[in-house]
Amino acid sequence: MKKTLFLSVFIFFIHLFLYSPFILFKKQEKTFFIPYGVSLRSFFRILEKEKIVRNSEILRILMFFYNPDFKPIAGRWRINYLKNDLFILKSVNFPLKIESEVLISIPEGMELRRIIKILSEKTGIEEEEFRKIAYNPSELREFFPENFKIPKNIEGYLFPDTYLIPLYLSPKEILGIMIKRLFVILKEVGYDTMRHKINLGLHQILTLASIVEKEALYDFEKPIIASVYYNRLKRGMPLQADPTIQYLLKKPLFPLPLKFLKIKSPYNTYMNKGLPPTPICSPGKKSIEAVLYPAETDYLYFVAKGDGRHIFSKSYREHLKNKRIAKRTWRRLRIRRMSENFAR
Repeated sequence: MKKTLFLSVFIFFIHLFLYSPFILFKKQEKTFFIPYGVSLRSFFRILEKEKIVRNSEILRILMFFYNPDFKPIAGRWRINYLKNDLFILKSVNFPLKIESEVLISIPEGMELRRIIKILSEKTGIEEEEFRKIAYNPSELREFFPENFKIPKNIEGYLFPDTYLIPLYLSPKEILGIMIKRLFVILKEVGYDTMRHKINLGLHQILTLASIVEKEALYDFEKPIIASVYYNRLKRGMPLQADPTIQYLLKKPLFPLPLKFLKIKSPYNTYMNKGLPPTPICSPGKKSIEAVLYPAETDYLYFVAKGDGRHIFSKSYREHLKNKRIAKRTWRRLRIRRMSENFAR
């Protein structure tokens, strides 16, 4: 009887110690990340990996005994703790702060594989969790318009923007936010009206816009570059767009070696006429607008000047002349950069 009473009193005081808001020992401060959907076992394994606890299983059992309703919340945790199991239990029950949202910026012209990497790094969710949905997007049906043909992957459909993402969302919900943002932008730029005039479907529009995005550094050139590709498509000429070859490489190469122009792939727009099968990146608003509202030109060729701008031409002979001019500019820029580096 005495033993039972003693044990009950002991448990009562331990419970009071753990849950009293007036008792807070400040010793060490630690920040760690808890991803979406983590279990109690995984929660304490993260604490063990962060060297906050020595034995995650013991802490899990203790937590189950003292607070069976405890559920880890996804987010960036900040706690004060001592190297003592009871103090650690108190610390995770009364954390200093849990940041439940994260700001994620996706630059224009970023490929799906790189977007997935950023999302994984920022949310703590494994890349594979995003990848298995992004490359087999049947689960994302609800985020697309009714009767819209779901693409084989969502390359080009994740709109590049800055998002405040709640960390309690699933990979599907996070990707869905970015897809829905795309359709908001499409409405803003008049896609519903213009798609009938340019005679292209949304997939084709995004594909062409993604190439324009990769080709143009300055927004004012985008409608002109779009007009070049439209003119080539109308004449049955291959697009000959270097970015579609770059898309096939692990790392982009500038300038693109000629040997890569012979790669056998539907994305090789030197060997194949028409558009590649999918977008090659996520185009921004200005690139989408350029495809919806292209400039009216007779240009069929353009060459990079080396300063981010291009020289446009109507004939191949004129194009060859412009390439010689561009090479001289590249040479001057290279010499200038070398002299600037030497001066440093």
